[in-house]
Amino acid sequence: MVRESLEVRRATATLVTMETSTDHHPDRWIATGNEHDGHDERDVLTWVADRSAAAERHLVPVAAVGRTPTGRLVVDLDRPTGTPLVPALDRLGTPTTGVAVTLTVPLLELLVAVHDGAVLLGTAGIDDVLVDDSGAVVLCDRPTNAASPINPTNATTPTRTAHPADTTRTLVLAARSVWDRVDPADPAQAPVLGALQDALDGDGPSARAALDVVRATAAPRPFRWTPVPSDLVFAEPPTPDGQDGLLERLRDVVEHGVPLGAGRRLPLRRVLVGLVVTVGSVVAALTLLGGG
Repeated sequence: MVRESLEVRRATATLVTMETSTDHHPDRWIATGNEHDGHDERDVLTWVADRSAAAERHLVPVAAVGRTPTGRLVVDLDRPTGTPLVPALDRLGTPTTGVAVTLTVPLLELLVAVHDGAVLLGTAGIDDVLVDDSGAVVLCDRPTNAASPINPTNATTPTRTAHPADTTRTLVLAARSVWDRVDPADPAQAPVLGALQDALDGDGPSARAALDVVRATAAPRPFRWTPVPSDLVFAEPPTPDGQDGLLERLRDVVEHGVPLGAGRRLPLRRVLVGLVVTVGSVVAALTLLGGG
């Protein structure tokens, strides 16, 4: 109760730094209550205070807090530019275990923090998990009991009702969507998927166990991420040509594997092992024939 009161006071202090809000913001949320009934505003204020204190790299930050001309509480979020996780994975192809660790460890760290009571999450679905332009995964949740304006008259449409556990499930499902794309022949995949299944509706220990399993599979590996150069759905990345194009294709094979079509890739390591075995077999056969 004391912590809640401190959070509300901290958020209220933030409110006085911003004038009445009338302009449009691309990621704006308005409390469905008002300053007189207080119930829905308390939920939003508590979320804002927690998020302002968290300063977590992988959580969407609060840009500003204010009120509409009619006195309704407004929260503007600083949603990063990026690509939702599933389309990003479609572009990446088959991630290596190192890349999978890079993308999923932050999600599972958030899950552990939520179970520990260190972070308060709002509402978020799988499409609210983004890979930003730097290649970092970001959860773009939003306060519960808030609505998004749909026109300049500040009419609102309610957010979908979500239980707090729904967002923790989103974190696990996002992590599982990454590991589902890892090469099934990789021995690390099965234990991770099993741990994530236990954490899906599990408690703090199961969340921490899943995090430990993922961390133990491989060292995090940064990956080269080229954002789509246009917001238009029909825009395609520019096609490289010449020497730059050859280097680009070579880098893509090294990082993501040899393309096999239909979005599948064969890890370069397996290709090299196969070549070494084939060459060794041929040399051994020629040696036997020459000796005979």
